[in-house]
Amino acid sequence: MGVQEVQSAKEAPAYQKKKKAGSAEGFQESLLQNLRSREQEQEEAADTAQGSNRTKRPSETARIGVTGGVRVNTAMLTEAVQTAKVQHMRYEESDHVEIAVAEGYTLKGKHMEKGDRVYVEAKYDDGRLEAYQVDVERISQDTTHTIERFALETMREA
Repeated sequence: MGVQEVQSAKEAPAYQKKKKAGSAEGFQESLLQNLRSREQEQEEAADTAQGSNRTKRPSETARIGVTGGVRVNTAMLTEAVQTAKVQHMRYEESDHVEIAVAEGYTLKGKHMEKGDRVYVEAKYDDGRLEAYQVDVERISQDTTHTIERFALETMREA
């Protein structure tokens, strides 16, 4: 393999449609404005999610939506499992951790101070984060639901 030389008396051609210096400022302003509006939407969604504790209808069982900045598959929700705001919990802060490499998710759980409740945070391989608040008293001991089973294990660990 050899090295080839390029010899030319001319300079590299200048591009005709070059952007002018300083055009990035408009982009930065637009980005900041979008981020602010996103934060406001998340706060409003969190307020409405906390204010409405209604029962699930059969037509909602497979709907995916955004609640308080959390993407939630409502088919996963049961009477004991409710959505929560993602707290970005570190491994050191959690009482119990389950890493399921083959299934593509990691669960972190922490016993909450108030009653028999467990905060469960699920992180998936595609980057999604979901958070749940689980009322352990409403779970049957022979459940096969992944989040409910993990919450019971977390209570035993704590």
